[in-house]
Amino acid sequence: MYDFGVMFKFITLPIFIFALLIGVACGGSTATKESVSQDDDGGGGGESVTASQYGDVVFTIAKGEMSDRRKDHVVLLMPDGKVMVVGGRSSSATQQRVPRLKSAELYDPATEEWTYLAEMINTLSAAGRESPAGSVLQDGRIFITGGQNSSNDPLKTSELYDLKTDTWTKGPKPLTWIQRHTHILLADGRVIIIGGTDDLSQLKKTAVFDPATDTITKLAEMTTGRSNHTATLLLDGRILVAGGGKRELSDATDTAEVYDPEADTWTSAGRMNEARLSHTAHLLPDGKVLVTGSKGKLATAEVYDPETNSWYTTCPMMIGRSDHSGSALKDGRIFVSGGEGELDSTEIYDPWTGEWSPGPKLNVSRNRHRQITMQDGSVLITGGQGPEKMSVVVEYFKPDPVETQAGPTELGCGGSLVVKEETEEDKYNANSPDTDAAHSDRFSEIDDAGLSEADLVFADPIIAGPDDDVIVVPLKTPGTIRIDQGIGSPSVDATGTIVRYRELIANSETEGIIVRVNLRNGGWDMGDMELVIGPGETGPGVKKFARVWIGLVGIGTDESGEATATVVVFEPGK
Repeated sequence: MYDFGVMFKFITLPIFIFALLIGVACGGSTATKESVSQDDDGGGGGESVTASQYGDVVFTIAKGEMSDRRKDHVVLLMPDGKVMVVGGRSSSATQQRVPRLKSAELYDPATEEWTYLAEMINTLSAAGRESPAGSVLQDGRIFITGGQNSSNDPLKTSELYDLKTDTWTKGPKPLTWIQRHTHILLADGRVIIIGGTDDLSQLKKTAVFDPATDTITKLAEMTTGRSNHTATLLLDGRILVAGGGKRELSDATDTAEVYDPEADTWTSAGRMNEARLSHTAHLLPDGKVLVTGSKGKLATAEVYDPETNSWYTTCPMMIGRSDHSGSALKDGRIFVSGGEGELDSTEIYDPWTGEWSPGPKLNVSRNRHRQITMQDGSVLITGGQGPEKMSVVVEYFKPDPVETQAGPTELGCGGSLVVKEETEEDKYNANSPDTDAAHSDRFSEIDDAGLSEADLVFADPIIAGPDDDVIVVPLKTPGTIRIDQGIGSPSVDATGTIVRYRELIANSETEGIIVRVNLRNGGWDMGDMELVIGPGETGPGVKKFARVWIGLVGIGTDESGEATATVVVFEPGK
């Protein structure tokens, strides 16, 4: 039988050091802002408003204002270059219930004026749509789904708008009541509807709308329920979905997954450096994806590389932001504006340096607004909530052109893999075979990683039976398993994590003990990992995986002589 003994070993783990970068640490110059006067109704058009200054580039107040104050609305670029806004949340001092808007308006950049369109036909007693999702179909129609009405109920309806006739018609029913979800328009004209919340739970549901038949059909579900997430169409036609949460940062997830429309399958895209909701995601020129901010006013930014299915850090924004807005400029840079943190500020990300620089100040402070890059390259800002009220003021700026660059983007500010690849130094220890010396050296390294000796005190192991496939054990309770058997944990952070013993690679004085295990998390195969107890060391050989740690306590044989490994899943401080 396996001798449990006192086998403790600590493996060198990559430690990430992130410097706080502010102001000109990521380059750029200082922006200034002149005064903006508004009347009591939240207006801003006319001679009383002066534009903000950013060298020769300023945000300009459009001549016309929207008819309705709105936030959490949909903004869409039409085929003719005009911009349509739909729905959202409004405000009125005369109503007890906060109104959700049925209205739609159309902006003409040639005249800077707005035209009021037909209202949506949602016929529920408290109609209107806050936080719906919308798409411009290839046939020119507008497709709107879900949202929240004035009774705070999510909606199980959709509508289709025809600009030629200025009419709305009833669309097919979504799979469920839904709000704070996303749309992705595929190259073949179909629309993928992803996640959201029915107000009780975040949804794993995914569906497809086919404009050829005006029907909604169920697709494979995500592994994680999500709302307030981002969805980005990758260059290869797949869809990256990242983060999400209902309302607060404590609800947020750091997970990401990729959908393949051809295979109707979801696969893991790893974990971001931060849990995020109410963030932004933008496709970069070389096919990578930049993710910025989150509830909690996070300044951090990171990049997903679909070729390696990995996340990398890059320069943080100069200001922490959530409920901000962003869009890609014509030259490939990313422009973000407003949000909780500093409501009137903007900044620009250069994907070829990985650095941020300040943009022109907004004339009107905003969060939960919408911005869009128009056909002429100008950025249009609509709606949003300021310190006191929502705004009808619309503003735009046209960035100075920069020379379009070719080739791969770069990471700034010491950007690196969020989860680094193992090195030979991680796997093997060349220290003296003296057990106490090796043990002490490992403790100093683990201390730097945030583990203490108390984290490595485990219960007696539970031994799997010969016919067991996976044994479920509490955190900090090792399991002794045979090859192809696994252990799992029911804890909140480790749920869905299964460690399966695959192979005994080495067991000698010169190589130490090396065991290969396979990891699954939330149903996804995360690949193999080698756990190592180096020459002359005692266990456990530990490595971090997501929020938990995996430890090899030791090896042995069962009564029939079959090889066993004793493995533990634990969380520091628990």
